[in-house]
Order: sequence, then structure tokens, then C-alpha cells
Amino acid sequence: MEETAREELVRALEALPDGVWLADAGTKDFLAGNQKICQMLGYSQEELRNLGIRDIHPEEDLRRVLETFEKQASGEIKVATLPVKRKDGTVFQADVSTNLITTAGRTYLMGIFKDASERIQMEKALGASEESYRTLYESSKDGIAFFDVEGKIVDANRAFLDMLGYSAEEVRELTDRQLTPPKWHEADKAIKEQLQKRGSSDEYEKEYVRKDGTVFPISTRAWVIRDEEGEPVRMWAIVSDITERKRMEEALRESRDRYRSLVAASKQIVWTTNAKGEVEADIPTWREFTGQTAEAVRGLGWLQAVHSDDRDRVVAGWKEAVAAKRPYETEYHLRKRDGSYRHLLARGIPVIGEGGRVREWVGTCTDITELKQMEGALEKQTKQMKEELGKQAKKMEEALAKQAKELQERDKAVGKLAAPLVDVWGGIVVVPLSGALDPDRVKRLTESLLEHIAQVRADIIVMDISGIATIDAETAGQVLRAVEAVRLVGSDVIITGIGPEVATTLVDLEVDLSGIITRSTLPEGLDLAYIILGWEVTESST
Repeated sequence: MEETAREELVRALEALPDGVWLADAGTKDFLAGNQKICQMLGYSQEELRNLGIRDIHPEEDLRRVLETFEKQASGEIKVATLPVKRKDGTVFQADVSTNLITTAGRTYLMGIFKDASERIQMEKALGASEESYRTLYESSKDGIAFFDVEGKIVDANRAFLDMLGYSAEEVRELTDRQLTPPKWHEADKAIKEQLQKRGSSDEYEKEYVRKDGTVFPISTRAWVIRDEEGEPVRMWAIVSDITERKRMEEALRESRDRYRSLVAASKQIVWTTNAKGEVEADIPTWREFTGQTAEAVRGLGWLQAVHSDDRDRVVAGWKEAVAAKRPYETEYHLRKRDGSYRHLLARGIPVIGEGGRVREWVGTCTDITELKQMEGALEKQTKQMKEELGKQAKKMEEALAKQAKELQERDKAVGKLAAPLVDVWGGIVVVPLSGALDPDRVKRLTESLLEHIAQVRADIIVMDISGIATIDAETAGQVLRAVEAVRLVGSDVIITGIGPEVATTLVDLEVDLSGIITRSTLPEGLDLAYIILGWEVTESST
């Protein structure tokens, strides 16, 4: 009777999906087990009947296992996760529940085992995932907040709290509507309708109010969280403080306004082309100047407003600059809307992007007609002045040559007289020296010369010594002292009339002429004076 009841019980165990064993309640030795428990442990049913509870649990955990079984038998706990040892010695975790059952007057201990390895792995993965989520949630630079279906905040990350200046406890007492200025409430209604229909919103901008009352711009996007039945239970949103972005946008707008004002004030034609040098965008200032339509200007159509005499040169230079990616500069005549032509200076530079590629070209065209007219008039006037100066210089040279000759022919006995002072032109004074020099004459010459320099504000003194009878150390020293006095008052000195014989004598006497400008003849000295003063002397054709 007892054996039959146990066999029926064993057959019933085979129908259960989990591993089940049947053991003696006292000895804890196994009496039977279903196929599932045998597969789980790696034993055959015959091997299992020769084992007991002590054989399928690690020895170090056996005491805890038996205590757990006692708690389960008393109803204190139902299921416990316990370590189980397989036949090959490996250990795995199983969810175990044990019960005392009585059949045919005998009490048995029945254990139900379910492999918990997969569940434990999933829990570990879930725990790691939760930890990763929390780390991401708290480290996000954007604010993240969760709301109930009424819009009340239920949780928020640190970035959201710092953005608003509230603590976590304070913010949970607030709603999205309380954080939003009234002027945005109507727009928020449309966003809520979008959330209800789609489950998410487009990114949109509005404002929030901080705890201290300051208002700042935000960009946000929201999503709906639904339960298993599809009913909304929560909402969450990502919120970004866009104060800096708005500030940059405003600065950009101001910069563009200033740029437009500058273009309008400068009366320049400001243009852009694509990387190939072809006009794509409208150029209002070009249209206003030339009268061309926007369509007519496109591509290289702008060249039709360039004078035909300049067109081939301009297009060739432009294509060369585009191919070489180098700055472009040229001048040409451009037709105005009234049919007249103006002289323009065109400049363009390539805008280089990543990889050294040209992104576009930008440039300006400046009307320089008046400047060109002034340059032409000035060039004509300068030419006339040069011709007139040439005529005057030639006359002065002839007069000086004649005067020098007359002075040389004078009685050399008048050597004690001071030399004449001849004003030539524009600050040039010629001092022709002749006869013998003595200290008294040099003194009177120097005083007269310095006084004359102060009166006429002479810049250059040309001292001609070709008429001095003899040159010795004393004469050379007297001349040099006169030169030094003149230089001290700010005038330059050129000594002329030094021929080969005089030069040889000065060298033999070891006279120091360093720092003094010398020329062999008076005309050469005058030519040098003109050059120093920046004049250009040309011969007249008459």
C-alpha cells in the first residue's frame, strides 16, 4: 500500500516543470526524483536514490540550507535562493521551496528546485543598467525632469536643479506651469495636445523662471511614458539653458546690421560668388549701380556691364585668380544705369574652408573715378613744374657760370675781401671762394655766411674753392672751420672745385675731409643739391 502510493507520487512528480525530489523527512536521504532534477544535478535516477540532501549542497553552506528547510517547513519562508552542487562539482543558484507531505500514513520532505542562474544574471544586468542610467542621468549637462500626468515634477537631475536654483525637495512641489511665465501658457497647450496625439513633442523654445525670479530662455522636448495598457503615467523632458546661444544670436544680428549699415554708408558694391567664381546670390548694390537684373548678373553675366575695352582682361584675370585661389585686384570701367561709365577698383579674396578648399569668394568694387581724375591733374601739373624747374635751373647755372668766370678774372689782389653769397633757388646758396685766404677773411666770410643763412633760411651751401690760388694746410683748416660753423646751424655743405691737383695736395697734407660732401665742379654740386632737396631737373625742349 505504501509502495503503491509512493510510486503514484513519483509519477506525479514527472508532470511538474521544475526539478523535484522526494526525501525521508528524518534522514534527509532521497527516495526519488523526477527527470528534471536529475538533468539539473547531472545524476541518473538510480544515482540520485543513493544520495541525500547533504550531497547536493556545498559543505560550507549545508547548515544554512538545513536551517532554511526548517523555516520553510514551519511556514516562516516559502522560497529561498540556495547554492546547489552538481555531480561534476560545479555550483549554481536555485530557487528552492520545501514542503512536508504525508501520504499513506508516511511523511515525506519534498523539494522543488528552479534554476535561478538566468534570473540572477538578469538582475545583475538590470542593476548595472540602472546604475549606468543613474550615472548618465546625473552627469548630463542638460536638465532632465520627470512629471506626473498633471505636470507636477516628481524627479529631476542635478543640471535641472542647478538651472533653476531649487533643491530636489523644493522642485517636487512645483509644476511645469508654475515654472513657465504666463505669456507661454497658451503655447504650452498646443505642446500638450501634440504629446497626447504623438507621445512626444517637437523641440521648442520658451522660458523658465528661476527661484530668484530671473527669467531665462530654454529649449525643451518632452515624451510620454505609458503603462502596459497604453495609458500615460508619466512624462519626461530634456531642458537646455540657451541663454548663451540667444546672446550669440543677438550679437550676430547686431553684427549683420552693422555690416549692412557700413555697406550702405561706404557706397561700395559688396559681392559674393561661389567657389567657381560665379555669382549665385543677389547683389543689390550691383543692381542699383548698373541697372542689371538679378538674373542678368548671375554666373558671369555681370561682365556685360564692364566696358568692352576692359572685358577680356578682367575675365582672364578673374579666372586666373579663381584657379590659383589667390586674392584678386583690378581696375575697370563699369557702366551705370544711366549709360555713363565710372572707373572702379575691384578687390576679392577666397574664403578658405576645411581641407584648404575655397568655400566662396567675397569682395568689393569701389568707385575711384574722382581719384583717377585728381591723379591725372596732379601728374600733368607735376610734369609742368619739372619742365619749368629745368628751365630755371639751366638759366641759374648759366648765370652762375658767368658770375664765377667774372670773379676769377677780378684782381687776385683783392684776396682779403669776403666771398660773395649767391642765392640760387629754394634754399641753395653758392659761395665762390677765390684769391688767398687768411684768418681775418675766413672770419668775416663765416659771419656773413651765417647771417645770410639765418635771413634766407638756406638748406644747402655750395662752397666752390676752384678760385683759391693755393691750397695748404692752413687754408684747408680755415675752410673746414667755416664748413663746421655752417653745419652747426643746420645747413648741409657741398664743397666743389676740387680738381686732381688740389685733391693730391689735400691727401699729401693729410687733411681730414671725412663726413664732408665734395664734387669736382660747381654744376655737379648744384645737381647734387637738387637731388638732396628732392627736385628733378630735366632739359627743356626749347
